[in-house]
Amino acid sequence: MPLLGTVFAERERHPELLARFRERVAEPRRAPASALLERGMDRGDVRSDLDVEATVDHLVGAVFARHISGLPVAPGWAEQTVLTRWRGISC
Repeated sequence: MPLLGTVFAERERHPELLARFRERVAEPRRAPASALLERGMDRGDVRSDLDVEATVDHLVGAVFARHISGLPVAPGWAEQTVLTRWRGISC
């Protein structure tokens, strides 16, 4: 998280840092989640009208919100977060 704060703080003076962070860190981590959701759509497990990018945003946002809040990441937290979102995207 400290690296991300630095990248955001420097985005005006060094926009290439944010571009490189997106290219090397953010997108490679988002791509598998997007692919998984798209496979679920193809199989009929996930709603066909799902906004994949927004759903990935919600999952990533939950992680950031948990870390920023200082609340503990208890065992099973990630699974519960996905299950909570699953209720809204599954068929």
